[in-house]
Order: sequence, then structure tokens, then C-alpha cells
Amino acid sequence: MSTWPAISPAAAYMLMNPDWFRPGEALRITLVSLAARGAIRIEDMGQVGILHRCATALRPGTPMELRGHEAEVVRIVREGLPWGGQHGLPVTEFVKLARKSFGSDFFMLRAEITQDLIDAGLFEEVRERHMIFFRRTRLRPSALGYNWQQAALKRVGELKTVPDLLKSDPARAAAIVAAAGALVFLLPELQPHLPALSSALQASQPTGDYGSSFVPFDLAALGWFDSGDLSAFESDFSAADGGGSGSGDGGGSGDGGGGD
Repeated sequence: MSTWPAISPAAAYMLMNPDWFRPGEALRITLVSLAARGAIRIEDMGQVGILHRCATALRPGTPMELRGHEAEVVRIVREGLPWGGQHGLPVTEFVKLARKSFGSDFFMLRAEITQDLIDAGLFEEVRERHMIFFRRTRLRPSALGYNWQQAALKRVGELKTVPDLLKSDPARAAAIVAAAGALVFLLPELQPHLPALSSALQASQPTGDYGSSFVPFDLAALGWFDSGDLSAFESDFSAADGGGSGSGDGGGSGDGGGGD
């Protein structure tokens, strides 16, 4: 069994996409993974507006110990509830509040996830020459981070076969998901299949070769997901986020220092 540092699903997304990281996508992944754990709930608000569009809202779920950006997301949901708490916080309103907390382009979310990866030994800072006379500091995966990437890419490749395997070999599909852990949340196309995956996991009870330590997640909780609610949530979030906030450039930042 391989042992990897425990990181959040959003940090896993950054490590797999260091040059194309989008903070808005990291926030979406955080919301879905928190909902799967029961820390928040995604609710159907029914049809709203003159176009009768299906909309979704967020509500606090089961209290649990969280830290960093995950704890902040739950706090935003809890404190953003309309007065009286009779209705959930619309996803569109959540995104507005998240921009106030993490910055207009979620730059504070990016910074926090980056620091988590540095602390885990998966990212490292390097200085490189920039425009002849200057040097800048950039972030890149460490040797451990590179090995993590290769293992994760293998798992993601296997995850892409899961929809077909659910029809032909549910036990194999369950084994793949158990080994991948929370990497399942990095593939939006798998979300409609989460209830079926939960049933397959409960039926076969597979034990992945490092499912408990790669990107830890209790996959037995997936059964509550409603595919319709998730579809409406994705639509709401994408509309509020404008299709994603910014793309990464590998973490580079000029420091203005002179060349040596």
C-alpha cells in the first residue's frame, strides 16, 4: 500500500492541473465533496423567475471538524442563510459571498490551497531567471508531488471507464472508485452516476490498494445524491461563476529581484 499525504479534493485538483488551475472550479469541487460528506446540503428550490428555471440552494449539514477553505465554505453557507433559516442560501448568492471572503477572483482560495500543498511536501518553490535581468519564484510539483501526479493520472484514467463498467461489471467499477477516493469529484461527468456507484460500493465492499490514504473519502455517503439536484446545481454555479474564475500559470510570480 502506498502512503500519500492527506490533501483535500481541491488541492488534488490543483496538483493535477498546476498550469491550468481555475479557483472557481476548485470551489465547485469543494462544494460537491462537502455535500457528499454531509457537511452541507444541496436543495432544490423548484422553478424560479419568469423563465421558470430550476434553481438550487445550500444549507448547513451535519457539524464536523473541518479546516482551512473547507471550514470557510461551510461558514459562508451557515452565516449567509436568509433570516430565519426557512430557506437555503441560493447558489448564486453563495458565489457572491464567496467572492467577498476569498477575493473577487478567489485569489485567497488559490493561495491557501497552494500553501496546503507546500506544507504537504507536494509543491516546492523554485527561482528562475526572467527577462534576463530578473528572477522570479515559481511553484512546481516536488519529486513526491510528481509521483502523486502519475498515480492520480492512472486513477483518473480508470475512473473514466466507470460509467460503462457500471453496466457490465459493477464490482469492478466499485473497486476503481474505492481506490481513487475523492478523485471522483474531479470528473463532473461521473456525478450523475454517484447514486449507482454508492449501491455498487455497498454491494461489493471493495478495498482499494490505497483508497483510504490517496485522497481520503468515505464513499458510502454517495447514495444521498440526487442527479437532478446536481445538474441544477452545476448550472447555477456555472452561471454565477461565469464559467470559471481565472486560469493558473503554474504559480509563477515575479518578485522584482535583480539578477545575480
